[in-house]
Amino acid sequence: MSTKLSLNEFTESLAGMIEYSQSLQITNEKEYKKLLNILSKIISGELTHRQQQCIIMRYYKNLTVTEIAFRLGIGKSTVSRHIKKAKSRLYKLLDYYIFSK
Repeated sequence: MSTKLSLNEFTESLAGMIEYSQSLQITNEKEYKKLLNILSKIISGELTHRQQQCIIMRYYKNLTVTEIAFRLGIGKSTVSRHIKKAKSRLYKLLDYYIFSK
């Protein structure tokens, strides 16, 4: 599985991007694409390989936690933990990139 993502691979449900962009009051396409670009860099550079796999399978491929666990050969609770940690990291880093620059 490639760790490099392009923007068109994201769904709007990825890690709650709709709610996140609304909370930041991002209203135009340029700002939204900037947000997705930042998110792409964070996913490819800041998450572990397993976290990347789980996030991509859950939010891009729309697989259930059970399906992800089966495909990766790990427990459902492990998948949930990877997703939870990845989302937490994504939100923290998005806040940093957006509000510090």
